[in-house]
Amino acid sequence: MVKKILFIALSFFVFWGCAAAPQKNIVNVKLDKLSNDYISSDITTLLKNIYAPARTNIVINVKYNKKFNESLQSALRSVGYSVREIKHKEATIYPNELQIEYVIDKIKESSEEKRIRKINNDNSIIVRVSIIIDKRMYSRMYKLYKTYEMTAISRWLESDIISF
Repeated sequence: MVKKILFIALSFFVFWGCAAAPQKNIVNVKLDKLSNDYISSDITTLLKNIYAPARTNIVINVKYNKKFNESLQSALRSVGYSVREIKHKEATIYPNELQIEYVIDKIKESSEEKRIRKINNDNSIIVRVSIIIDKRMYSRMYKLYKTYEMTAISRWLESDIISF
């Protein structure tokens, strides 16, 4: 009985630690400039629908993925957002600022999906973009073709981030 309680308590702390881990700006897919610009423009359109550009100050950590960060900052500034760069996670984020964190990753396919795509001569990959803003996460799927063309294949999905 004691072992079960200890196991449950230890499991809780391990999972809590994973959930509370800080997010990083990660791009696990090789993207070219056009793909970076396409995603950045899409993120900017999403943000314009949620936050007023002239009244919103955005903070982006530029320690990772400099090419994507440059594209995103350019797109945000072009519509009127104030964007500030931080280069380390200990930097101060002020109450009137909105921190953006993102992850861009490739979706793993099953062997059956790979087989069907090979039969159909489809060399594209599915990419997921997740953005964390103000304790909310927005995710969208894209199809990236071998020619580096990209199209959105889903809507933006919104979810709460649960913290313990």
